[in-house]
Amino acid sequence: MANFGTKFVQSGYDARGAADKEMLLHSAFYNVGIAAQGAFSSVANGGVIATHGLGYYPMHAVFMVTSSRSYLLPTALENATFPRACRVSTTQLINNSGQTLSGYYYIFKERLDEDRAAINVQTVATTRGSENADIGMVIAKDGYDVRTATLKDLVMLSGRANAGKVAQLHLMHLKKTGALSGVFGTPNTVTHNLGYRPQVWWFVKLTSENWKMVNNADDSFIDITTTDTKLYLPYAGDWCCVIFKDPTELT
Repeated sequence: MANFGTKFVQSGYDARGAADKEMLLHSAFYNVGIAAQGAFSSVANGGVIATHGLGYYPMHAVFMVTSSRSYLLPTALENATFPRACRVSTTQLINNSGQTLSGYYYIFKERLDEDRAAINVQTVATTRGSENADIGMVIAKDGYDVRTATLKDLVMLSGRANAGKVAQLHLMHLKKTGALSGVFGTPNTVTHNLGYRPQVWWFVKLTSENWKMVNNADDSFIDITTTDTKLYLPYAGDWCCVIFKDPTELT
């Protein structure tokens, strides 16, 4: 029954012909579930940001917040370069940045050591029709009233344009795991063939270490093209590459 499923598109698009990157919900894709999230303050290096107790290594994202901005760790900032990032064990998310951190974290239900196959993404652009912001689908987080919830408390909102939609990273195109090449200049390559540059998160688990996100801000480590993504890291260990269907450029 491959032709049956559920599709919700952004307001103004036809679900019968819209590109997959214009979908709000598509039952053929993996949904990235959030196991835990929250703010943390003044956690010293080596301290526990959050205890998740999942019993496996989960996908995660940590934002360092300063008085003027926030950064997705690891960043290219001084004293926060790879591998000085936050790390995750089977029970905890730990500050490994080399400095005291305040910020916000996400711990996802996705396992970093569990492979998933690619999904063929329909990338043909479609023409957006007229939009009525008062008509559409609104889904709020558990415990919030959809009539009064602010945008940050919504899971989905069909009346918003691409640049402002709420759930940008809730559909995943590909999740693939493997072993690091361990050879200088030899990349670990994952092919996506989306025809545009997507959002990509690389994670690594070096020998005798926990999992960490690789520095996406440094192109000496990571390359993302319209057909594939490469990780250049000459160490022994494992990698996990997560590719979202959402583009990081105008398409």
